[in-house]
Amino acid sequence: MLYQIKIIISLVSLLLCLPILSQELKIMDNEVISFGQPNQSEVDAFVEDGVTLVVDLRGPNENRGYDEQSYLNSINTAYYSLPVIDEGDINFDNARLLQTLINDADGKVLVHCGSGNRVGALMSLIGSLEGMDKQEAIEFGIQNRLGGLINTVNQVIEE
Repeated sequence: MLYQIKIIISLVSLLLCLPILSQELKIMDNEVISFGQPNQSEVDAFVEDGVTLVVDLRGPNENRGYDEQSYLNSINTAYYSLPVIDEGDINFDNARLLQTLINDADGKVLVHCGSGNRVGALMSLIGSLEGMDKQEAIEFGIQNRLGGLINTVNQVIEE
């Protein structure tokens, strides 16, 4: 019985955390959805929910499972490739470019990489650009899926 209660508590805790993992955040007036690699049905759901721009942080050699750009073009959704291939691409220039893309979009923006880690890294830098202190910027990145690149983000913010 105690084991079943622990499982139930664990499941409830997980469910309470899910909104944080998929939280939509605002930069200026546009909503941003941080995500890992979406499949076609997930893209369809996001577009149906108001996404007008997909920003892909994956490199050209990373497998997406389908031709994402062609598919988005076929459903009249804007696509922008901003490759963040290695830690050197986690920089304020790329963060400013992403910030501009988000601010200029006509609707919600889906930003993705493979897992969301690179998205969170650039979102931390955007937070820093928008005046957050380092800790707030890191927390903002974590809310946007920042994980293993946290040390890189720390170094870039400190420079």
